[in-house]
Amino acid sequence: MSLRNILSKALSNGKDISTDYWYLAAISAIASANHPKDVECLYNVIYEYINRLPDKSQTEKDQLMANIVLKLREGALKSHSIIGFPKVCMNSYRKFYINAWQTMNVLKQLADITPDYIKSLLPTKPLRDEDNWSDVLYYRRAGEDLFNQTYGPLSEKTYQGIYDSHPDLAYVALYFHYGTIYGELSIVSAKETSLILVTTTMIQNVLPQLRSHRIGAIHNGATEQEIKDVESLVVELANYYNLPIAD
Repeated sequence: MSLRNILSKALSNGKDISTDYWYLAAISAIASANHPKDVECLYNVIYEYINRLPDKSQTEKDQLMANIVLKLREGALKSHSIIGFPKVCMNSYRKFYINAWQTMNVLKQLADITPDYIKSLLPTKPLRDEDNWSDVLYYRRAGEDLFNQTYGPLSEKTYQGIYDSHPDLAYVALYFHYGTIYGELSIVSAKETSLILVTTTMIQNVLPQLRSHRIGAIHNGATEQEIKDVESLVVELANYYNLPIAD
């Protein structure tokens, strides 16, 4: 099956393009697989669908596309911090890397293919603002809240396990990943963030973290069916890219 057919199938199985989560899973998988040029196919599938909507003006269609581009940017950004991080946790310093380049490639490709009239509808300043100490504290609290919500009764044990590997790794996980990156929920919700983490842990083939994030997705409001839908899409994309995955 071609990439376009895989994405078109996911779109047809969706309910409301403005709130669907399949394209967040898709861009996360594309970033994890390091195939940035395929972002154009994803963009075109969404763009063509929106421009066929009969009950919206062109202005409304453009704004909807801009909103989805903003979600795609956030989805790719949030996927970046999981690419490599579980392997850090499992292997300590032997594989200490977090591959930002794959996300950078995807985001650059998305920026390159987004026309100026859509870009003009996007924010021009960062969503994340840590210019003063109150902002830093806000994201730290957000990180603690999201971490505790995601891991539930196992949050303390999970944090301690990371801390025992390296205290600074625990600090980065809680305040940078869950705080500054995941904890910004104005565009991509906690549930959507969890589904992104399910996607990336599958593609990265790290089964222990996948199991944790499946449970975390439930804690953050996802249904079993939503998780299955995401995993089905990931399986198809992994087959397309000929990648081994956790399942």
